[in-house]
Amino acid sequence: MAKGYGWLLLAGLLAAGGAQATDVYRWVDANGRTVFFDTPPPGRRSSKLVLQPGGIVPGQDASAPAGDAKPPLDSKALAAKAQEQNRRMMAANCKTAKDNLALLTKPPVPGRPVEAGKSEAIRRAQEDVKTWCQQ
Repeated sequence: MAKGYGWLLLAGLLAAGGAQATDVYRWVDANGRTVFFDTPPPGRRSSKLVLQPGGIVPGQDASAPAGDAKPPLDSKALAAKAQEQNRRMMAANCKTAKDNLALLTKPPVPGRPVEAGKSEAIRRAQEDVKTWCQQ
C-alpha cells in the first residue's frame, strides 16, 4: 500500500516542479518502504529520477558508475504500467474484501455467542466491497 503513496508523491513533485528539472532519489528503507527524497541517502543504494514538466526521465542508479545508465522510459509506458499495477491492486483488494464479508456473514456456530460489534464489522466489510469492487 505504501507504494501507492510513492506514485502520489511523484505526481506531486511533477506538478510542483515548475519549468526546471528536479533530481529525486528513490530507495527502500529498512522497513521495506519506498522513499523519495531530493538527496541520496548516505551509504545506501538509490536510483536517481529526473523530474521534468513533460514527464519522468529515469536517471542512473545514484550509486552505480556513470556507464551503467538505464535507458529512459517513455511517459505513456510508465503511465500504462502504473495503471496496470493499480488495476491488479484493486482486483486483489476486491477479492480480500469479498472474502472478509463472506467470513463475517457465515452462520454462527451453534452454542457460540455472537461477537460484539459483528454488525459494524459487516457494515464496514460491505463498504470495502463497494469501494474496491466498484459496486
